[in-house]
Amino acid sequence: MFSDWMRNLLKKLSFRMALWNVILLALSSLTMFTAIFFMLSANLLQRTDQMLRAEVTEEEALFRSEGLVGVKQDIADEDETVVSGPDGVSKRLLTPNGDVLATTVPKLWKGVSLYERSGERIAAGQVFIRSQSVATQRHRIRVASTELAEGNILQIATSLKKNDELMEDYLNISATVIAVVLILSAIVGWLTAKRAVSGVERMARTAFAIGQGDLSKRVALDGRGDEIDQLAIAFNTMVERLQLLVSELKKVTNNIAHDLRSPITRMRGLAEATLTHNEKNPDCRELAGNVLEESDYLIGIINTMLEIAETESGGAPIARVPVDVDEIARNACELFLPVAEDKGVVLRKASPDILAVVRGDAARLQRLVANLLDNAIKYTPVGGSVVLTVTATPSDVLISVADTGIGIGEKDLPHIFERFYRVDPSRSSPGYGLGLSLVQSFVRAHGGDIHVESMHGKGSTFIVRLPR
Repeated sequence: MFSDWMRNLLKKLSFRMALWNVILLALSSLTMFTAIFFMLSANLLQRTDQMLRAEVTEEEALFRSEGLVGVKQDIADEDETVVSGPDGVSKRLLTPNGDVLATTVPKLWKGVSLYERSGERIAAGQVFIRSQSVATQRHRIRVASTELAEGNILQIATSLKKNDELMEDYLNISATVIAVVLILSAIVGWLTAKRAVSGVERMARTAFAIGQGDLSKRVALDGRGDEIDQLAIAFNTMVERLQLLVSELKKVTNNIAHDLRSPITRMRGLAEATLTHNEKNPDCRELAGNVLEESDYLIGIINTMLEIAETESGGAPIARVPVDVDEIARNACELFLPVAEDKGVVLRKASPDILAVVRGDAARLQRLVANLLDNAIKYTPVGGSVVLTVTATPSDVLISVADTGIGIGEKDLPHIFERFYRVDPSRSSPGYGLGLSLVQSFVRAHGGDIHVESMHGKGSTFIVRLPR
């Protein structure tokens, strides 16, 4: 459940934009605070070294004026309380052999070596400074060493506790600041990204509604005058032009259909009259019969086209009354059962009787199911089967018509709902090529959708979803 939620969240452009904003800010903040950390640490260490060098210079001046005795006395006179303080320094004087001549706070020097490595020597007149960890101290100490006359060594040390505590405070403050900045950045980034993407989302919803056939939809403008608004204006202009063209095309198509229906009806009437009054002329009767049959075929095509056009344009309103889809499916099975038996096809309703009610037009839903069953039986060979299933969920009613017929080729599958499209290239099978177009228009008029699953030579399954 959580992984699905995360995957859906990662698909959102606004979330990815906010996430990248936080990541970039986190990396830049971390880089900046790390650089400051090392600069501050080096600066504090430099100040400590300057203080130690000043102490060494003072002791060297005392040595030159009062000799070794004066230095020993100065070390002995150091106030232990001051030396042990955060800013205090501890001193010790050693012989060339490493014996202690004088020291302040001896326990502070426990474990402090004279040299960092064996064989190392301090050059005369130079000050050697290094950091060292000792067992008696939680914090490291900084030790400055120099050689006085006759090989005696002077060492001055101070604790780095104050430096360490200052750096710890800096790290704590930095972590808090980074956390606050990232949280605020995430919130601001999310809101900014949501606002930026909201226009795209509105456009996507509008485009989806238009794709479902509602050309009256338009993208609402924010009035900010930004690029999204300009894109929305261009999109709305394009849709208005498209709606005008589609409207004109439908009008022309409908007018042509209306204009064709009248002369064809008159032709049919003449053929019927000829058939009635020429009983003794077989050739004339045959010709009149053919004209009558073709006229009925053309009138059927025109009536179906007009019905599709009226349904898609809303010219023929859909009734919104409670309709039991399962009952319609049951009646359709009973109606088509003799047709299926005559062809040698097994027709059955697989689902148990349930209450599957939608608000819609009963007559159109009956034709919807009838057209699907008629198609399935027509394209299923002898010995095959057609299965009608009705299932209900809390939000939808699903109608499934599955057959073991010839199936639909991969190249034909995207076009089967187009008007006059025939899977059979020879058009040897009866039909107008408008049945599935009519079914799709009925389904969309009810706010549902239809899709097909098929494999050539293995049958097809048409699935209709109607909202409850």
